[in-house]
Amino acid sequence: MADLKIPALKLVQEGCTMYLTTMLAKDAVRVGKVDYWVPGKPDADQGYQREPKQSRLRRIARFILGKLYPTNILPTAILMNSREALSFKSNGDGSGTLTIRSSQTLWVVDGQHRIGGLQFALQEMEAAELEDYPLLVVITENLDRFEEMLQFYVVNTEQKKIRTDLANRLLQQQAKSTEGFTRLLEQGVEWKVRATAVTDRLNTDKKSIWASRIQAPNQKKTPTHIIKEVSFSTSLKPVVSGTSILSKLHVDQVAELLARYWRALETLMPEAFRDPDKYVIQKTPGVFSLHSVFPLAFELARQQGQNITVDSFAEVLRPMVEAENGAEFWEKDNEDGAAQYGSMKGFRILTNKLEGYLPRVQVNF
Repeated sequence: MADLKIPALKLVQEGCTMYLTTMLAKDAVRVGKVDYWVPGKPDADQGYQREPKQSRLRRIARFILGKLYPTNILPTAILMNSREALSFKSNGDGSGTLTIRSSQTLWVVDGQHRIGGLQFALQEMEAAELEDYPLLVVITENLDRFEEMLQFYVVNTEQKKIRTDLANRLLQQQAKSTEGFTRLLEQGVEWKVRATAVTDRLNTDKKSIWASRIQAPNQKKTPTHIIKEVSFSTSLKPVVSGTSILSKLHVDQVAELLARYWRALETLMPEAFRDPDKYVIQKTPGVFSLHSVFPLAFELARQQGQNITVDSFAEVLRPMVEAENGAEFWEKDNEDGAAQYGSMKGFRILTNKLEGYLPRVQVNF
């Protein structure tokens, strides 16, 4: 196997020599190696990275092939390290030619999933067109295994992913184009766009009990805020996704129906909404469980054969509210109430409990 010669810029940072370069996918896959943790291996010889899941590699491969988003670029650099000296022929101005001998290994410190995704695309999906896909690469030189491991730790603990609420806003921007919305449908995340839009409407509608109660991304928390947007919009998945009629309605209609639903709950338990900090009905136990109950309540209200109003929702929800002693069940300090269901698993249990108090939907055959 031939040596790899690539143009590079050399720099020294705090005594560490590194090279900024580009590398074709076929070369990165060939020379890059990951130091994996192997169960049962002596600690002294252990690697420091987990084995990647094939499903994730397949997803990255599909991304690079342009099957997920309108963009398929990888603009951030892969970080590699050579545990021995490299050969660099300088041009005298910091640039030159870096030679990686066929016997040398470049250890992948950050970017193993990107390289793994490219390898999956090349080998499993036979995407030969990606062989010359160029990658930005930073190569450190002469770091030993411990220093390399430390770099891995720092990169993966100090860098912060984009916040989910901001990511949802970016999805909204993408959905404005037909192509972008099609991509979101392919990924199964178009519901996040609808959920964020519904959340916006409830938060800005002055007649809604949620008006100014939901803390938006990068918004400073105020005394009126009860819940963060990311929690509220995520809780709406049962409302805006799936195959029910609700998923086909315009977001304005969904927001209006939800506004009436919550107003009905307020009518039945006014004290729980007067001082929301003392109750969890407008916190995550409440929004996750009650939004999961909403599709059933909606169908029951529809069966009454009239407009779906605050009163019709109240009539449907009354047995559920009375069965758990009204607002008392939602008190923050009630250890036997809704407050005990403080996890996603708990929200599902609470949903099942509340739905059990409602009548079943009638179907005529």
